[in-house]
Amino acid sequence: MLEPRRDAQPPDSALRTTSFQDVFALRGGRARSVVVERSLSSPLLEASGRLTAGLPFELRYTLDTEDADEVIAEGLFAPLPATAAKTLIQRDALCLAILWSALTGVRHCRATLAVVGDSRCTKLHTDAISLRALCTYAGPGTVIAPGSRAEVQASASPRTVQAGLGDFVFLAGDRWPGGGAMHRSPALEDGQRRLLLVVDEGIRGSS
Repeated sequence: MLEPRRDAQPPDSALRTTSFQDVFALRGGRARSVVVERSLSSPLLEASGRLTAGLPFELRYTLDTEDADEVIAEGLFAPLPATAAKTLIQRDALCLAILWSALTGVRHCRATLAVVGDSRCTKLHTDAISLRALCTYAGPGTVIAPGSRAEVQASASPRTVQAGLGDFVFLAGDRWPGGGAMHRSPALEDGQRRLLLVVDEGIRGSS
């Protein structure tokens, strides 16, 4: 069983780590966002690029994390061709769903896999949910501003950090104890797209 690490971290930080255990800093109130840094394999990067080259799409599926493995395979990813890349993203979806459930204590969540061709919300904001987990496989990653909403809005030029390709990103929302993480979608250049996997409680927002 995963347990929270006890390392002291400054409050309101956008914690960057390579350990999945550090996501529990959210539950302990030591961070509003956690970025678990990962590297994507070349085959997955190439496959993600091919997916974003086609028409934009959005696949959604509500699942019970107790049987998420089978449900994700038969539901969310069923429309995609059987490839090694599909298997890898499917595993990531399962991992994000399990971690999301462990943090929230809620069994049911919604998984979304989408090719996004627009900048959904490029202004810093918080989400009206409890917690969102996501991973970007192609295109620029989510931009996060450490600090509380009041601190970020009081700054003329707030400091930001940006998640990389393959990073697991966990963002507290307004319904999370201690408040939400200020973040925004990255600005996209003409013709640029993102391949994005999102796990949350099923309320639409931006990542």
